[in-house]
Amino acid sequence: PIFDWIRELGNVPRDEMYKTFNMGVGFMVVVSKEDVEKVLKAVDSSFVCGNIEEGKKDVLIV
Repeated sequence: PIFDWIRELGNVPRDEMYKTFNMGVGFMVVVSKEDVEKVLKAVDSSFVCGNIEEGKKDVLIV
């Protein structure tokens, strides 16, 4: 909600919001596929927010 407010009142484009602000994710950890379940069990309120794949070197924010 706060980011929507900033974007609307500041007339800030969505892509610029992602470049400038953390967009609500306080801390991220990148782990191998083999370690995902271990981290999810060990860290309270953790969740998978994406994955890294080999590709054409484009960035896609979903």
